Amino acid sequence: MFQILIESQDRFPENGSLRVEAHFAQEIAVSPVQARRKAAGYLATEVSMAIRAGDPVLIAGQHPLWRVPARLHLPGSKDELMPIIGSVDVDAVTANIVPLTPDQILSLQDQADAFVASSSPSPA
Repeated sequence: MFQILIESQDRFPENGSLRVEAHFAQEIAVSPVQARRKAAGYLATEVSMAIRAGDPVLIAGQHPLWRVPARLHLPGSKDELMPIIGSVDVDAVTANIVPLTPDQILSLQDQADAFVASSSPSPA
């Protein structure tokens, strides 16, 4: 099982409802498992060994992407209890990573550092 997300440029009205019609038909050559592995390698080499790839969500559009959450991992911790601090996109047709900018990488690293600092016991 995997999830598909369809992004809409429509604005949701302040009052009332919005009618949504969606159709998606495209060949997806990259499996969610392949996307997760690709993202895991990228995160480990470009961001931090302490950040792991989560379960991808397919972003449907003209050019589909797998959006893979980046989750902090600390030894002895359960992954599902650790925060998601960002994401990495993988092209769902070619399996190419959509590279993060240096600022995005720094932001992921800063968020991980902040979480570790806030959850670590202070010295006595």
